Amino acid sequence: MSGYNFGNAAFMLVVDFVYLMVLSWWFGKVLVGEYGVKESPLFCLRPSYWFPSRFGPASTSNQNQTEETSLLGGAEAVPESLSMQDSSGECITIKNLRREFGHQKLAIDNLTMSVYKGQITCLLGHNGAGKSTLVNILTGQMLATSGKAVVCGKEVGSETAAIRQFVGLCPQHDTLWSDLTVREHVQLFARIKGVFRGKTAAEANDFVTASIESVALGGKVSSLAGTLSGGMKRKLHVAIAFSGANKVVILDEPTSGM
Repeated sequence: MSGYNFGNAAFMLVVDFVYLMVLSWWFGKVLVGEYGVKESPLFCLRPSYWFPSRFGPASTSNQNQTEETSLLGGAEAVPESLSMQDSSGECITIKNLRREFGHQKLAIDNLTMSVYKGQITCLLGHNGAGKSTLVNILTGQMLATSGKAVVCGKEVGSETAAIRQFVGLCPQHDTLWSDLTVREHVQLFARIKGVFRGKTAAEANDFVTASIESVALGGKVSSLAGTLSGGMKRKLHVAIAFSGANKVVILDEPTSGM
C-alpha cells in the first residue's frame, strides 16, 4: 500500500483547479491579442487594482480642466452649462488621443473632443477613418498609443472594468449566438447588467418585451438569432445596448443592413 487514497486525489484536484484558475486569470490579463487592455505583470500587487475607489486616479480639479480647455486651439466653444460637465465627470472627455498600428498606419491622430450628457453625438467619416478604433478604445477593447480618455469620471485603461458597468455597446460586427432566441439574448444581457435585481418575474418579462418591441422585433421574439436577417440582427444589438441603467450607449454602425 502506498498510502495514497481518494482523499489525497481529491485534495490534489482542488489544488490543481485553484492554481490553474489563478494562472489563466493572470495570463488573461497580461497576454492579450489585438483586443483587450494589457496589464503589467505585477498588476495584482497594486492596491488600485483591488480597491479602485480608494487608490484610483485622482479626479482633475476644475482649475486644471479650465487650463487644459484654454489650450485647445480650434476647439468649438460650448455653453457653460455643458462645459461644467468636464469637471463634474458627467461626460466623455478625450484629449490628444492617438492610435497607431505599427509604423505605417495612423488610425487616430491626436483627437481632442468632449461628448456631453443629454446629447447624441455622431462620428462621420469614410471607411478606415478611425471611428471603430475610437469605439474600441472607449470600451476597453483596445489600448490607445498615447493620450487620455475619461468616460463619466473613469479613466479608460486604468478603470476600464468600472466603465463597462455603465456603458452599453452595439459592436460593428454581429456577436450573437445562433441557437438563442431574440428574447433569450435580451434576457441574458439584461441579467448581466443587473436589470433583474429587485424586479418580480412579471416586471422582468415586461422589461424584456418592451426592449424588443422598441426596435420593432415583437414578431420575432421567439425566433433564433441565426434565422434573422442582417438588419434584424442590428436591431437586436441595439435592444441589447439599451438594456440596463447605462449612462453611455455607444452604437457602431447600428443601421447597417437595414
